[in-house]
Amino acid sequence: MLFLPLLAILALGTCPLQAEAAKAGPQGQEETTELWTGSILTATFRAGVCTKKDGTARGVLYLTHANGNTDVYHVYGHKKDNLFELSHSSGHSGQIRESEDGSLKGIVRIKNKYKFNVKGRSQLHVQLTDDCAPLR
Repeated sequence: MLFLPLLAILALGTCPLQAEAAKAGPQGQEETTELWTGSILTATFRAGVCTKKDGTARGVLYLTHANGNTDVYHVYGHKKDNLFELSHSSGHSGQIRESEDGSLKGIVRIKNKYKFNVKGRSQLHVQLTDDCAPLR
C-alpha cells in the first residue's frame, strides 16, 4: 500500500490557505464544499470534498490510525445523485452514499481487493484549502 505521511505532504509545500465555501475551481466553475468525518475500522478520518456542478469531485482525506499516525490521500472522482465514487492513484477506491440527514455510508476497496465499511457525517459549505483539504 502506498501511504503518504502528513509530514511529507507539508514538506512538499501544501499549505492551508482558506478558501470560500462555494469557490471558483479550475476554469472558474463553482464548487460545493463538504467536510466529512467518520471512521474506518479503528481509524478516524477528516476529508474535504469539492464537487463541481457537473459532478466532478476531488478531495483530501486525512486518515488517523489508533497509534496517532496520519496518512493523507488526494482523491478524485464523480458524484451522481447522492453517490460519490472516488479513487486514489494507488488503486484504492470507494463508493460513499450521502443521506439527506448528512450521514455517510459506504465501502472502501484497497488495491489488494480488501473491502472496509465506512460511516460518517457530512457538513456542507465549509471552508477548505485551495486543494480541498480540511482546515486543521
